[in-house]
Amino acid sequence: MYQGVLEMLDGLDSLTLPLNQVLDTSPLESVCSQGHQSFSSDASCAQMTIRANSEDLLAFRAGALCIIIGSCSLSDECKIEPPSGGAQPAAMDFCTMDGTVNGEVVGTKAAELKDGACFKDSDCPGKAMCSTWAEDVTRVLECQESGLDLAKARGTCKNPCETISVQDFLRSMNSAYEACQSQDDCDEGALCEQSSDSCRIYSCNPETGEVIANACNRTCQAARFELAAAQFSNNGNLVINLTSNAKAYAGSCSSIFDVRSTDLLGNSAECLTEDKELNIVLQGDATVLEGDTLRLSPSQRSLVTKVNSIPFAGFTKPVSMCSSCGTPQAALTGPTTLNEQCKPSSDGEVVISGSSSTGPGSRPFASVLWSMGSTPEGGTPTSFQDAMSDANNRNSLNLNLNGGMVNELAPGDYTLKLTVTSFLGTSSSVEHSFTKQSGNTSPSVSIAASDALYSRGIALEVSVSTQDVLCSGNQVNFLWSCDLHRLGQKEVCSILDGIGIRSRASLFIPSTTLATSGIQVGDRLTFNLSASYVGVGSSTNTSQTVDVLGDKLIARLQGPSGDVQMGGKDETIVFSAQNSEDPSDPSDRMEPMRYKFHCERIQDELTPCFKDVDYFGTVISGYQWLVNTSLFAEPDVQYFIYVTIAKGRDGVNRRSASATKVVIPRTREVIHTEITRFCPGDASCASQHVSVNPLALSVLVKLENIEDVDISSLKYRWSYPQDQVQRLGVQLDNSNTRGGVESEDIIILPGPAQPNSGRLIVQCQVVLPDGRLSASAISISSRGPPVCGSKEGCLRIPRNESTFPDNAFVANAVGWSNEGPLKFEFGYMSEDGAYKIVQPLSQKRTFTYKAEVGSHRPYVCADGGDGGRACAESSFVLREPATDYTAQQLMSTLKDINFAALLMTGDDAAIWEAAHNIISHLSAASSQELELNPEDQAFVETLLEDASAAVGSISSSEVADAGVGVSAINTENSLGRQGMQVNSSRTLQNTAVGLRLLERAQDLALDIETAGNAMENSYSAVTSINARARSLLAPSSAQEKARRMDSNFASIGRQLARITLPGSSYHIQRGSTTLATLRTSSSESLSTAKISPSRSEDGPSAHFLSRSFPSWCSKNIECSKQDLFAAIVMYFLDPFPYIDATLNLKEVLQERNVTDIEVVSGIIEVQLGYEGKANQLLCDENNTEGCQLQLQLPLQDMYNASKSHACVRIVPSVEAYQAVSNTTQVAAPTFNGELPMGSCTSGGLGKHVIIQYTKPSANEIQPRPERPERTRSKAFNVYVTVDVAVNRSIETGQLASQVAKEQLMSDISQALAVGLYRLDSKLMGDGRGQMCADCVKAETLEVLDSGFSLVTLALYLPDDVSTGSKEAFKGEISAAPLVDLLSESEFADKVIEVRLQQNDNDGNGVELQPEPSPGSGRGDDGDDDSSNENAVIGGAVGGAVGGALLIAIIAAASIYVCKRRMRLGGEKEEACVRNSNPLYKPDDRATVHIERFSTSFNQPGRNNVGREAASSMPHIDLEEGRNN
Repeated sequence: MYQGVLEMLDGLDSLTLPLNQVLDTSPLESVCSQGHQSFSSDASCAQMTIRANSEDLLAFRAGALCIIIGSCSLSDECKIEPPSGGAQPAAMDFCTMDGTVNGEVVGTKAAELKDGACFKDSDCPGKAMCSTWAEDVTRVLECQESGLDLAKARGTCKNPCETISVQDFLRSMNSAYEACQSQDDCDEGALCEQSSDSCRIYSCNPETGEVIANACNRTCQAARFELAAAQFSNNGNLVINLTSNAKAYAGSCSSIFDVRSTDLLGNSAECLTEDKELNIVLQGDATVLEGDTLRLSPSQRSLVTKVNSIPFAGFTKPVSMCSSCGTPQAALTGPTTLNEQCKPSSDGEVVISGSSSTGPGSRPFASVLWSMGSTPEGGTPTSFQDAMSDANNRNSLNLNLNGGMVNELAPGDYTLKLTVTSFLGTSSSVEHSFTKQSGNTSPSVSIAASDALYSRGIALEVSVSTQDVLCSGNQVNFLWSCDLHRLGQKEVCSILDGIGIRSRASLFIPSTTLATSGIQVGDRLTFNLSASYVGVGSSTNTSQTVDVLGDKLIARLQGPSGDVQMGGKDETIVFSAQNSEDPSDPSDRMEPMRYKFHCERIQDELTPCFKDVDYFGTVISGYQWLVNTSLFAEPDVQYFIYVTIAKGRDGVNRRSASATKVVIPRTREVIHTEITRFCPGDASCASQHVSVNPLALSVLVKLENIEDVDISSLKYRWSYPQDQVQRLGVQLDNSNTRGGVESEDIIILPGPAQPNSGRLIVQCQVVLPDGRLSASAISISSRGPPVCGSKEGCLRIPRNESTFPDNAFVANAVGWSNEGPLKFEFGYMSEDGAYKIVQPLSQKRTFTYKAEVGSHRPYVCADGGDGGRACAESSFVLREPATDYTAQQLMSTLKDINFAALLMTGDDAAIWEAAHNIISHLSAASSQELELNPEDQAFVETLLEDASAAVGSISSSEVADAGVGVSAINTENSLGRQGMQVNSSRTLQNTAVGLRLLERAQDLALDIETAGNAMENSYSAVTSINARARSLLAPSSAQEKARRMDSNFASIGRQLARITLPGSSYHIQRGSTTLATLRTSSSESLSTAKISPSRSEDGPSAHFLSRSFPSWCSKNIECSKQDLFAAIVMYFLDPFPYIDATLNLKEVLQERNVTDIEVVSGIIEVQLGYEGKANQLLCDENNTEGCQLQLQLPLQDMYNASKSHACVRIVPSVEAYQAVSNTTQVAAPTFNGELPMGSCTSGGLGKHVIIQYTKPSANEIQPRPERPERTRSKAFNVYVTVDVAVNRSIETGQLASQVAKEQLMSDISQALAVGLYRLDSKLMGDGRGQMCADCVKAETLEVLDSGFSLVTLALYLPDDVSTGSKEAFKGEISAAPLVDLLSESEFADKVIEVRLQQNDNDGNGVELQPEPSPGSGRGDDGDDDSSNENAVIGGAVGGAVGGALLIAIIAAASIYVCKRRMRLGGEKEEACVRNSNPLYKPDDRATVHIERFSTSFNQPGRNNVGREAASSMPHIDLEEGRNN
């Protein structure tokens, strides 16, 4: 235990503790060592917690540290001895130094209150209220029960008239009325008239703090209700004056204005009313200009007067210009040095970008002007001037330079200038200097970075000139430093301490590092980068400034919603905002969170919520508000309960957010219901919903006081309030929801039913079986996604066509606007509308597509990181190469690609681009049917292997992120589709690493297309091995591959389940694998669902048989904790990767002595997506009755209805997989058309497969006594000499002509065992009719001087067999031809000799001579054609496998079965193959048809390697079924 504690504390010497104190570990060691059996330590996690909480003195609280490392918990009720000794054991206290209640408290448990300080209203005397809303509140830390400190805002007791609650109330209530004595007191167009009897003016008596309602006398009242003047604000938005105070409105402007005006304002414009003003927040799609007029829609009912709700009408005066218009901020990024390119690129490799320039109103610039300032003698080359002119004509903020332009620049210093002009007419300029070096003494680099949200850390994405590194041949090193500026003052920047020189270019600084380094919201950081070649003195220096922004606050309000009873059981209700969050500062250590609560009637905001106008609820803590329901002004009316949270000060990083509950007071007894909003992923939803995403809601009915109600009999009805229907023009129905409006879950689809902005109210009525009703409602703030503001489109590609091999298309993301920083994703749109990612999310706005021949739909998506995402697409065409394009040209390009050199750049993008370039060229070569010689084929295969290895190197580096994970999976998939998938083990590994990176990411989720590619990678890597090949794999190898594939699919399932919304599902099908996820908000909903991974009614499926599962779940501790339930169903058409790895499949069959065992289905797997449930029983062992799944899966052609059948559940074991008995039943098949469907019922989760077999005949003696296992002893040594070279490792990447040592030993031993069993099944049997598993064991392998391999094997015979029988068997072996003894060996034709020697070492060996074997290459006819042919196979197929385990199976001269020759590329020939899988009888035969390989490199007389992944293997048709 001490060791675990020390591991946790290891590295804490760099921790800066308060007051520079030294951390004493003895209290921690003492406490953690006493009385706790379980101990689990995650050192990095513990260190992170301590660092993040170091200000709270957590590091000095021994008990709290024990909680972190897992040795103590709050539930422990033990007593421990203090470390000082001598004292009696005492109860634990996690806030003290020694962890006991008698110890010294570290920090404070209760902050001191004096001089009018307070946390809640009850801390204040009399009628005074606690004010914590002021910007200068004090932050204090209080140690909680767990030992962690809670940051709280300590406020001041104030007269109610001075509090924000009362002031907001007075402002809201009085805003509709303007008292007057005469006409002179009113604005033009208003009349001073007597008010209505209902009019009230409210005031607060400063002496008593009492709020008073006074009847109105005369007030100014508008003669007409219309729009008046309109003017641009200085920040580029619009302000329209109104003739009367307007009722509160915040939402889309399209609900107010006519079509023409909406077009001018843009579809993303948001309108907000404030008294007599209509404020319009414009986005990038706005086109309104000075002099335009705006007209209200004649039918609008959203913009109405505050009194009497009279709609406004008319149009504005012409829009006028702002008084002091804001100026844009021009910015330029790009390399500071350029070098001569030894092989100039034709694409725009060098990018100088002004895309980070910003302007008022987020609108595109009216003009963009590039110009050249100072230059060396000779001026600016014409090509460079043309590039600037082209950018100016296109208003482009990016200047793309190809290699030719760079080489035309004379050495020297250049200054480039960018001037941008806003739509308001204001301008800004910026300059960028760079040097064209006379020699390639340092690399050209540039940094892409934008202002960073604190919670997401800082990403500095560095681009390195690939040409510079390839031309120099040197590794690049990178050295970073930083400067910190806070409120205009330079501070010490420590966030890069200890980083040192790096070989990776880009740098990511997580938020935890920002926190421990003292970085605050609002800080400005300048990062300085020095890049140099190893061993070269000079360097390139560049810098990038990043502003650290605060994240949007997330307001969360907990408490009742919908129906509440006035008085009675709901007399007081409490609303809590404790779970509100600042992602930038989750523990509020930089600044305390401030809260304010208020109530508002939804339909009549001029009537107070409460009967007593002087009642404002009670703040019972800073974040909790208590309301007396008996004081609501009126029952059966909807009320908003608001909380607003805030940090920062006005003008200085101020951030705020609101959350709302809707309550309906009732005078009757109510049934409590609550609506919850769900979002993809594990994290809680952000404050605002983004309208382009489905909106998922679920209603929970709380039946705590109601008995005998079947929850399945409840009826639901979702709807919008009527006034909202009028505003939106739609009601919720089946057309705008997924799954309809009559279930507990609802998903509202993007479109007319979801506004781009404003507040959306969704209500649900629940009807009980006895007719009682319950209503609930939720209020959701919504906003739109990032906005494309360019009429020409926001994905600009300068050219839209080219001819191969000129395959580069430079794409620029332009014209995007958003509230916060954006990242960009580039890829292709498929014909079915799927997004195929090529460049994952990045701050880079420019990407170069290395395209394949054909027509393409490239896309770019702008992502705001909080669900906001919008995409734009374009098109381009890459035409076929000219008819004179040759293999020599292809190879010239491919031989220029050097992954070892590319890794030296330190820039990951260089690897991805090179891989895409390879794919582009191989695709073109395939379409042109180019012929490559064997040497070139071998080079291509090696290059693909290098590409995959480079992918593995990047994805396994410590700086790899989720984007690298996406690229690794997708690139591996693209490489595999070239028909030369080179290394199944590496494919599995790279895919696994990619999935792992995605699973631990917070800002990027696994997308559907990448998930499909991961499925295809994993499945094809295992199943591309044919049945014959799999039988030769050692059991441990088959088990390892199955487990790795299983791990990948489990990760895919978990990640997709996490992003599946309640009430919805995902379906993916790739080849012969399908996967589906379903998520529900309750176990009840899950128990009624049918889940089919193929979406088809006649496909495989799973569903619950009864409500036993939800009944069990409600009583199970872990299951009942789940907020959501996810089911994951997978189907594998080929079951053998798992069958081969299952050790006890036959033993689980209930009947004994069965024969003819066959697998007749694929595998269906069902899992529930919560921790600890995988592969377990659906319910526990005491609740299995009725708690079952019904599974259906297609039966294969070999299905025989006359045989017996079993459905077997397979689960992982420690080393492999095991079949579980007595858990499944199989029913008679049903038929969907002509397809027979097997049906199983199972009480457990995991994999299920249907097996058929033959029972013993009736006349056999039953039961057949089980024969005891026979003991065996070593009888003979067998020496087999084989003409095969071996390597001594199973590592990948070995030569195709070599075989793994372990593989050859396994092959020979298994083949000899089969041959000897045929010779004498009694001696070589297990006594139960099956072949003995361990009768032949390979002991050693020796490489002889001749290069041959000598395998020594031990033959074990039963002890109860006489010596004479053993000698007779020895004679039979001696007389047997090799074709019988070793025909199952992949290397039967390579056997030189076989010798037997008795175990007494008498030296009397029996030598067996091999018979001439057809097709061996050494036959009597002297035909060497076969050996030439075999060499080709080794280069194309074996090389493609890259020397992994499969080389011994399908490479070189290995495609021989039963000594009958098959010529690839010729007519089909039959040969026998023995499927040595234990589910097949030893004497089974199957017919093998090896078809001609599909072609991409056509070489007359040689085998051809196809593009499909499966084409690197023979195509095998089994007589009993198909195995492809």
